[in-house]
Amino acid sequence: MLKITIRRLLRFKKASLLNIAGLAIGIAASLIVFMIIRFETSFDTQQPNYKNIYRIVTPTDYSTGVQYNSGVSTGVPDAIKNEFPQMEKVATLQMIEGAQFSAEENAGKNAGENARKNAGDNAGRNVEDNAGKDAGENAIKNAGKNTSEKVFKEDHGTYFIEPSWFDLFHQKWLSGDPSQLAAPNTIVLDKTTAEKYFGTWKKAIGQIITLDNKYPLKVAGILDNAPANTDFPLRMVVSFETLRQHPDDYSYVKNDWGGMNGQHQVFVQLPENTDPATISNRLKTFSKEHYTNQLIKVRTLLLLPLSENHFDNRFSYIVPHVSSHTRLLTLTFIGVLILLMAIINFINLTTAQSAIRSKEIGIRKVLGSLRRQLITDLLFETAILVTVAILLAIGIAQLSLPVLRGFTPMPIAVFSIENIVFLFILLISVTLFAGIYPAFILSGYQPLKAFKPAGFSVRRGLVITQFAISQIMIIGTIVAMEQVHLLQSADLGFNKEAVYTVPGFGNYDLNGADALKTRLKQYAGFASITLANMPPTANSNWMDVFYFDQGATPSNYNIDIRCGDADYVRTFGLQLIAGRNYQDGKNIRELIINQTFAKQLGYKDPASAIGHTIKISNTGEWHQIVGVIKDFTNNSLREQVRPSVVMPWREACWLTCIKLTDFKMIDVLKDEWMKAFPGYVFNGSFLTQQMENYYQQEQQLSLLYRLFAGIAIFISCLGLYGMVSFMAVQKKKEIGIRKVLGASVMNILYLFWKEFLTLTGMAFLIAAPAGWWLMNNWLQNFTLRTEVGATVFLTAIAASVAIALLTVSHKAMTAALTNPVQSIQTE
Repeated sequence: MLKITIRRLLRFKKASLLNIAGLAIGIAASLIVFMIIRFETSFDTQQPNYKNIYRIVTPTDYSTGVQYNSGVSTGVPDAIKNEFPQMEKVATLQMIEGAQFSAEENAGKNAGENARKNAGDNAGRNVEDNAGKDAGENAIKNAGKNTSEKVFKEDHGTYFIEPSWFDLFHQKWLSGDPSQLAAPNTIVLDKTTAEKYFGTWKKAIGQIITLDNKYPLKVAGILDNAPANTDFPLRMVVSFETLRQHPDDYSYVKNDWGGMNGQHQVFVQLPENTDPATISNRLKTFSKEHYTNQLIKVRTLLLLPLSENHFDNRFSYIVPHVSSHTRLLTLTFIGVLILLMAIINFINLTTAQSAIRSKEIGIRKVLGSLRRQLITDLLFETAILVTVAILLAIGIAQLSLPVLRGFTPMPIAVFSIENIVFLFILLISVTLFAGIYPAFILSGYQPLKAFKPAGFSVRRGLVITQFAISQIMIIGTIVAMEQVHLLQSADLGFNKEAVYTVPGFGNYDLNGADALKTRLKQYAGFASITLANMPPTANSNWMDVFYFDQGATPSNYNIDIRCGDADYVRTFGLQLIAGRNYQDGKNIRELIINQTFAKQLGYKDPASAIGHTIKISNTGEWHQIVGVIKDFTNNSLREQVRPSVVMPWREACWLTCIKLTDFKMIDVLKDEWMKAFPGYVFNGSFLTQQMENYYQQEQQLSLLYRLFAGIAIFISCLGLYGMVSFMAVQKKKEIGIRKVLGASVMNILYLFWKEFLTLTGMAFLIAAPAGWWLMNNWLQNFTLRTEVGATVFLTAIAASVAIALLTVSHKAMTAALTNPVQSIQTE
């Protein structure tokens, strides 16, 4: 049976190849979508108590709207442990952003021995045990000076963590155990990081890694590499006790109930069968008991299930890769549509063979074949084609996945049990859905009924469906590309071009930074230089309540805080609309505010806000408002502009920002920076590069739309080719008669064009409202959004018409040039 089936398929090579190509591309797209969805929904599900683990987050309900913070006040963890005995486990984590780590190749035991020689036995023992005494620290820093030092700026996977973290989140230990993190000045590395610093992970045990050129940490354990599907890829884990010993360098204020630190995270595990709603209600009461002053009215705590941690972008600060349920539903929808198009394409191409195969079917019936047997044989043919298509789809998916790594950090592993099961399900379902209708048509006693209007209307409907789907994809692609372009070219209220930023480090030398700025001013290639805490637009924000005009009552909403010296306004091109810029100086207490803040204070005329005073939280000093600037985008164009201040808070400024007039000056900047901060890594980047990352999801969606629109168009072309092939067979005699009666080639082409342009127009009537509704809903996520206007639809229909004409014309031209005598005789 297999040989006979293969022989039949080889008889119709062209149709078989087209069927296989369409199905292979459709199945490959579906497989990729399935892999992405399976990966994104698997984050941290490997944890034993996954369903009972929650992150505590902080929504604050201000009059301007709810603001969400992924962290908690530092007083929360201990209070939770004391007042919620029903919480089985509580763990605290704080991110370490942009820290520098360095290690000597011959550090470790030799360093400890040198420490004892240089600082005395007691100091040496303290270095090995506590790594905390000054003499020991200096000894360790000086140990192995002649050896090769490895220095890295670590931006991801570095945390201060309590030992209790590993009670909630299990990760294999290659050496050591969680108790190693109970002591200060200890660090645990994952296998890959240990190999990066020390060659092999076994050599790393007992070695010394220095944090920010200041704090020596003993490597006390090695973790196995975290899986790709975790939001907590622990690479370098420093004991939380180290943070408690050096709080000022890492924004840690113990038992604070006023400030908020998005890096400071708390996770809890609830017992089985505990109602999270009950705990959430208790947390509301808990918040009122602990938060002070106005914060009682607006700030609360909320349980966020670990199952939602990967999908909730309101609290995404700690999560390196955030997805969304909407995104996955969109992917699922696209995957199903692409597969549906491939199935429709198969049906059209197969039924187009009805007339050619009618004699074969008739002979088999005369020889005694039952219709049931014919249907079985035809379904078996379909199964063979689908099997070949699946094998080809696996190769296509394997080749395509590296291109999609920018969309998801999914590991490239097409061959897995889950994928094989998925492909087997596709084999069965596609065989049935794609094969059952053609099998019934071809096995009928009168196959030529397929040419009657009723049969033709089914195929017309299928082609309309295909083209409607491809037009929706085209509309989505155009809108997504326009939106990304709008976001990247929008007026942000400041100048981001040619601004180069260089971050500092944990114990940033402010005097050294001032000296660096003075030296850089001597170069003509640097138009302006400012020392700041962050650029005007940043993906992290410092927000706090404030006091107004010497009042004792804090505000009931947060303001964004940007800090910088007096050159901040000039460097970023902020536009003053009232008053003046603030001045530099230790005893000068001035600041400027944005338009939104002035309006929030009740001043329609921005100039009316000048002269009033502001104090940030209850620990700051009073600053006079001396100017008002035009609104600038604080965070993302998905959000409304927030009330903001820009002020000269010197201690917070760890970022050097330079406006360049000559890009070649970056080398000069690097040399000067290395002279100012020897031993530290220079890690600069352009602000434009940083801001492109803010809209990574939109860029990825635009990429996906382009990719899947291309696939949809290709499959539509195959479907059209099948349809025009069917039409050429159906109208063979008609075309011959028309030519005998004097019809030109153009008349024959018009006969085909008219049919398919009508189908394209009917498809557009479906696609236009559907595409408008889908893309308008997506655009609601942005405060600044493009319009889904007439240009979008005109472009979509023009592209569809062009594709239809190009696809139809080839086959139509062949039919038009056929000798009419042969056409009439054949019929």
